[in-house]
Amino acid sequence: LILGEHATKQEVGYRYRDPLKIERRNPIPVPVFFPDFTLNPFTVRLFNEVRYLTYLQQDSFVEYEPFFYPLDFVGEWNRIYGKRGFTQYQFVLPKESSREGLRKILTAIAGSGEGSFLAVLKLFGKQEGMLSFPKEGYTLALDFAITPAALALFPRLDALVDEYGGRLYLTKDVRMERGMFEKGYAHGTEAFRRIKHRVDPGRKFQSMQSKRIGL
Repeated sequence: LILGEHATKQEVGYRYRDPLKIERRNPIPVPVFFPDFTLNPFTVRLFNEVRYLTYLQQDSFVEYEPFFYPLDFVGEWNRIYGKRGFTQYQFVLPKESSREGLRKILTAIAGSGEGSFLAVLKLFGKQEGMLSFPKEGYTLALDFAITPAALALFPRLDALVDEYGGRLYLTKDVRMERGMFEKGYAHGTEAFRRIKHRVDPGRKFQSMQSKRIGL
């Protein structure tokens, strides 16, 4: 857990001549695709342990770009996952069910042995668009290398997300089933279909995803 507070100009004045000037740094590139076995439960656990110890009870001044965008210091970081690639599994749960739901989902992931190299947890405020992903509650994004084991895990996670009234992020979806989509986006699906039919009656604009989820 990394927490930050905005520093005052007086606090950083002696460190930076212009506190609002961004010092651009060239990212460290990943030159080649890593072997597929590089990311595994052991290496992910080791990485997390080293990162935890690095930040343990450490207070320091950090520029806002590396604080908000920590992955930007590595270029072509997707190559770490190897040529098989990765997918991000992101869901949102209503605020009232998030605590229990997140515990069960994380327990299921830990029990599967599939580790996520990156995890981002955010709190959404009140909002509800037609096919908009956010709703009031917690969203968790997890990166998984594309493996048979991970693909077998996702339906189990889908069931838990559905059980606790959540939905998956359409923009990052590569395998959601139609039933999961219909439940998660029931608030705006039919309205979107009516608009789509009016502006595109011949169904000329379609994607592989829209065909898969019946949109």
